[in-house]
Amino acid sequence: MKNFTFKRFILLMAVMIFSGGAFAQMPDMIEMIPPDATAFDELTLIFDPAEACFQSGSLTGLPSIAIHSGLTIGGEDWQNVVDAIGGVGANGQAPTFEPYGDGRFSITYTPADYYGIEPGTLATRICCVFNNGINWDQDGRDFDANGTDCADIFIPLNFVPTGPSFVF
Repeated sequence: MKNFTFKRFILLMAVMIFSGGAFAQMPDMIEMIPPDATAFDELTLIFDPAEACFQSGSLTGLPSIAIHSGLTIGGEDWQNVVDAIGGVGANGQAPTFEPYGDGRFSITYTPADYYGIEPGTLATRICCVFNNGINWDQDGRDFDANGTDCADIFIPLNFVPTGPSFVF
């Protein structure tokens, strides 16, 4: 019985991993409302530049900031990119985060419309970095897992897997 329980636990963990990024973690500088949004839901991203890593200069204290972003589609990062400088989403929306309060910035949008993806597309993350909207003299990124540099930000999206399903 003990061996059966362990095997069942391993199978359950595998199902969780392949069924929606159960272990995907939201970066510290990002809040998403609602937290379980998919690429096809309207969501609000809230960014705190004080919590972000930067390579050039901090975005703290600016009147607005811009997001350079794309999606992870089919396991490939940075698809359907919208540039922060001079870019515009497929829906005509500017890549601008406005003040939210407490030094944070926000944008409300539907990723599928903004990045121009079709219904049924498997988008699992928003890939992004932030800048001042003019140049890269100020930026906001995630902290590198190795602690040596800054890294791209990956915001997990909820999704319905298209792979195998299990019935117990």
